[in-house]
Amino acid sequence: GTGVLAIRVFDDQGMTSLAALYEAFNYGIEAGAEVFNISFGTYEEVGFFDDIIAYADAYGVQVVVAAGNDAQETSVNPAAHPDTISVGAHTPDGQIAPYSNFGESVDMYRNGTVMFNGQVHQGTSFAAPRLSYELSQSTQN
Repeated sequence: GTGVLAIRVFDDQGMTSLAALYEAFNYGIEAGAEVFNISFGTYEEVGFFDDIIAYADAYGVQVVVAAGNDAQETSVNPAAHPDTISVGAHTPDGQIAPYSNFGESVDMYRNGTVMFNGQVHQGTSFAAPRLSYELSQSTQN
């Protein structure tokens, strides 16, 4: 029952640009998105993230970001930004996953394990969409 608007921001070589990210946020906002899910990040400070998060916030869009998979006591950027919801991963039995970033910058945890094409995959990039889905359901009620 939840609509998903997939917006590609990385090319076939895994590269993106500030312009592509801005266009994606703008497109999502114009399309009426209420929750953005981001599953990429960096430990470097990227001032542009502040701009696009403030832009989304001005339109009431919640930005949910995967915290990272380096077992570090911090979140990657933009998950570390105070106006995002940083999502770490827990195991199916509810323990913080050994690969998940953790600590005060992680706001919530969701199951980071999925089964796809007969294989088990793990990561905060699987945990963040679970929370995004929950939030999108709560905005519809």
